[in-house]
Amino acid sequence: MRPSSIASVAIAALVVVLAAACSGETTEVTSPETTARAEAAVVDAVKSDAKIAAVLVRADWCSSCKIIEPKLDVVRAGAPIRGVSHLTLDYTARDEEAFYAAADAAGVGEAIRGAFARDGVTTGIVLLVDVASGAIVGDLRKSLSSEELAAAMSAAGEA
Repeated sequence: MRPSSIASVAIAALVVVLAAACSGETTEVTSPETTARAEAAVVDAVKSDAKIAAVLVRADWCSSCKIIEPKLDVVRAGAPIRGVSHLTLDYTARDEEAFYAAADAAGVGEAIRGAFARDGVTTGIVLLVDVASGAIVGDLRKSLSSEELAAAMSAAGEA
């Protein structure tokens, strides 16, 4: 698959995941044919009343991800947290161009670039991004319990 095709698939997947998170659904994108659906999902995501984007930065090879993801799954399975939408950025391929393109497509590119400007991309974390200002207002790590993750997200969504 060409790099531009991989980036297109990554962007389409990210947009569908963001829109699904806003609606409480779980959706997987498995092929470029879902691009039209992803474009429609962008419209839904823009309509979201989310104040905070809880951005999971993950990779298949990341050991910290294997600890934080199950905790985040518990949070996502619970009652929706008012003002918070969940978004996943996948860095498995270690392709910074595609990673940042996906962040841009989700509307959090500037914040994500700022977070990783000094030391590069860090996986296994959840960044809480203020949607209006683009500021990172929280950095959640694997040491937190699912209850602590939910409480931090809830506090950020209500602030």
